[in-house]
Amino acid sequence: MRNFCIFLAFLSSQLQGELFLKDNLKKTKAGDYIVAAQGKMLSILRVASHKDGKMLLDEISAPLSCQPPSFRQWVIDGAPGHTSWVLYNIDLDTGAIEKAYSYTRGTYFQVSDAENFLGTLLTLRLEPIPDNRRKLIGPPPTGGPDFRKVWQPKLVVDGTQVSGVKFSAWSTFWPCDHSELSGKSIVVYLPENANYPAYFPHWLEISGFIGKAKVRIIDSGEYLSIPTTTYQQLAR
Repeated sequence: MRNFCIFLAFLSSQLQGELFLKDNLKKTKAGDYIVAAQGKMLSILRVASHKDGKMLLDEISAPLSCQPPSFRQWVIDGAPGHTSWVLYNIDLDTGAIEKAYSYTRGTYFQVSDAENFLGTLLTLRLEPIPDNRRKLIGPPPTGGPDFRKVWQPKLVVDGTQVSGVKFSAWSTFWPCDHSELSGKSIVVYLPENANYPAYFPHWLEISGFIGKAKVRIIDSGEYLSIPTTTYQQLAR
């Protein structure tokens, strides 16, 4: 396992045209948000503020069964039914989570390296996947040329699906950190159109489990302002 991890580290050092999500996050503005779904849970990530290389990021988690007609209004109303609401202070130069405050528990807490999925993801070096290596739509032909199109994730903005948006695909390996994800292959998809948020993957797959773990973005938007009264109610 140790030699395999050394090989992955060497491979990452040879990548060309690499990308880091922490650099993409530097392009965000306060109020930008995405809604991620994985398994039976959903999480809203909202940029609360962004200044001098530091970011305050809300993460609101809830069962997928709580999915509302409008995520924007749901958050403004205090996210009824949520199981966790955390505010992270992130250093965008290093990807480190410097502070974390749980509104749910009313206290600051330390994010361990093993639990710091977001911080690690932000610092991974991503390599572009050429079209001839990308996932295609439908089963392969039994014979003759393959005319299948490249698979594209769905893009949803303020609850409305946007058609015709192309995505770039990127791959990397999780560092060998003795965690459950150690050494796993990761593929992420980012919209190519600059008019749509590309600061966080709109689809993420982790291979190496039984099947694949997938995170998909089911909504996104901007200018999501949370009233001070909402935070005051959370603090009670």
